[in-house]
Amino acid sequence: MFDRLSRTTYLALGFLCVALGVIGAFVPVMPSTIFFILAVGAFGKSDPVLEAKLLNHPRLGPTLRDWKESKSIRLRTKWIATSMIIPVFTLSILAIERQWAQVVVGLTGVWVLWYIWTRKTTPLPDLKLTEIRLEEQETPVREAVSP
Repeated sequence: MFDRLSRTTYLALGFLCVALGVIGAFVPVMPSTIFFILAVGAFGKSDPVLEAKLLNHPRLGPTLRDWKESKSIRLRTKWIATSMIIPVFTLSILAIERQWAQVVVGLTGVWVLWYIWTRKTTPLPDLKLTEIRLEEQETPVREAVSP
């Protein structure tokens, strides 16, 4: 009974997180990646098929797999997040009238950036020159045209 309730709860949480992640993809002030990461965790405890669908998603999969496997973030992702966080938090601070709220928003932005940049960076694959295969292309032979 408890296992079934637990599985159902995690499944519902997974769907909720996916919904929030989709909304976050379109609403600039709302994050999306964290909700997809939470969804992977919830589906991992309730439905491995749905977990696999997220992990193998063409756009989300690489980021989610990096986090699941090594708790790391790709350098490009860190820069994209930073380039979005700074203007959003700056505009939020400018739009808020109360000074204490500006401080809270500013400190939150600093904390989010600190968190992102102190996570491990996903290492690039170590490519060796011998592993790169260059296929020889045949160049078509042109016949000389006489005038």
